Amino acid sequence: MAFVSILIHDTYSQDKNYITLSSAVFDILQQDNSSSEGRVEFRFHKIDWQIKPFGGVMANTDGAVYLFSGFYIDIPLASFLYITPSFAPGFYHKCNISNASFGKINPGVESLALTYVIPF
Repeated sequence: MAFVSILIHDTYSQDKNYITLSSAVFDILQQDNSSSEGRVEFRFHKIDWQIKPFGGVMANTDGAVYLFSGFYIDIPLASFLYITPSFAPGFYHKCNISNASFGKINPGVESLALTYVIPF
């Protein structure tokens, strides 16, 4: 699964890790099977690497669950604005998640999410 986040904040610190909480609309573009989605991630931000590890779990109201782990990079657009592309393969149950076109059939979906970032 690939994610792209746009973060707006004024206190993004290199000396803290982060937990992110997301609420989303699952399958927003195709709207074949739209549902609500929730996501929790742990971002290892204290590590002094440009590309950093993260992991988490996503679930939607259709009963799908996705457990993932991968890498992300924060790209600053301004002092308060970042875009965060990431890649996270994982395990899923009862899902309709993109396989990045690695197979003949790609049942991919898009989600529009609102994310809250909590430093600790």
